[in-house]
Amino acid sequence: MKHDLTHIVIPRTWKVRPVLADAQKALEDSIAQLKQVTNPSEAFVIQRITGLPNIIASVAIAC
Repeated sequence: MKHDLTHIVIPRTWKVRPVLADAQKALEDSIAQLKQVTNPSEAFVIQRITGLPNIIASVAIAC
């Protein structure tokens, strides 16, 4: 049985926009975190490595 969803009325009291905005922000944050994990920038890696106690020097190399 198919439902006709073309005439759905959403009451004005529903707060749809804030919910969608929150979901969009969560998605954007998740994508940014995934990019940071899967392909971190050179600057980020150097920053993290230089903060380790046993690392005395670091240089970036091109692959």
